Amino acid sequence: MWYIHVAIMIWVGFGFLMTFLHRYSLGAVSLNFLASCVVTLEAVFLVGAFYYMDNHDPGSRFTVSLDIPLLIEGLFAAGAGMITFGAVLGKVSPSQLLLLMVLEVPFYAVNDYYLIGKAFTARDVGGSMAIHTFGAYFGLAATLFLSKKGTGSTHAQNKSNYTSDVTSMIGTIFLWIFWPSFNAAIALPPDGRFTAVINTVVSLTGACMVTFLMSAIVDGKFNMVHVQNATLAGGVAIGSSADLVGAGPGGALAIGIVAGILSVVGFKYVSPLLEKSIGLMDTCGVHNLHGMPGLLGGVAAAAILMVDDDMAGCGHQLLALLVTFGIAIGGGALSGFLVSLVDRLDTEAAVNYAFNDEGAFHVEV
Repeated sequence: MWYIHVAIMIWVGFGFLMTFLHRYSLGAVSLNFLASCVVTLEAVFLVGAFYYMDNHDPGSRFTVSLDIPLLIEGLFAAGAGMITFGAVLGKVSPSQLLLLMVLEVPFYAVNDYYLIGKAFTARDVGGSMAIHTFGAYFGLAATLFLSKKGTGSTHAQNKSNYTSDVTSMIGTIFLWIFWPSFNAAIALPPDGRFTAVINTVVSLTGACMVTFLMSAIVDGKFNMVHVQNATLAGGVAIGSSADLVGAGPGGALAIGIVAGILSVVGFKYVSPLLEKSIGLMDTCGVHNLHGMPGLLGGVAAAAILMVDDDMAGCGHQLLALLVTFGIAIGGGALSGFLVSLVDRLDTEAAVNYAFNDEGAFHVEV
């Protein structure tokens, strides 16, 4: 059940969430399909190899023991990859996307397995740090190298229409429904999973309610970009502390509310500021849905551990968050630079190719 729920989030949730671009809906859902398969398979092999190296008997034959938890770990890596995809959506060719995904997995696996999991023993059952923070900032660093001038928010095709907003909402609803399973999938049964599900549901509910309120406040009416994305920020932010009893329903609700507010403010004010100041062109706004709420999630877990008088755990949590941020930025920048050397287009061709399915797909008129 847990594998199926997480798989639905990856292939249906993320895939349809990114169909908001009215001329790039086929590319969004199809390349999400392909890239997630590649990342899942690579991550299963790589993380499985890590398990083997840590647990094998001397002289034993190298094997990757396939089981449901390892498959779920592969899907988590795909989640980080699809968050990265969101930052470069519509601006890279299929070959560039696949190369970027292949390069990302080793950085992800080393950070998640060896650093967060073993070196710091940090709390991150739902991946606020390992999946969301890492995937977002890896993608943001990469997009600085992969975005040509003119492929930002002012591009003629970088927009939605009524139909694409509806299909994107399908992704939002699937993600919102199944997010409790995502955060509880690797929690210790039964108590850890029960706690993770309860905390995630409460956090998501808080984020949803405050998103509609904040959207109306900052835009006068409900903005579908906010509704499609910020309503999910509670699931991101509660990830690190989802299975902590110390969070409690009240804490989970507070985390969800703060995450929803942070996400709406990010879409309204932070994204335009970053694009104008440093040329950061973030197609899906992953900084607002995954980056900042992911950072919030890591800090929230540290605060809960501190309240529980676990100062060592609090310190490890914050250190894991900082290291994750650094590896994501460094790995994303290096990978983005390398990928930029593949399928190179001049600025005019890149602008014409951007946000349009016809560059890679046969499109029926």
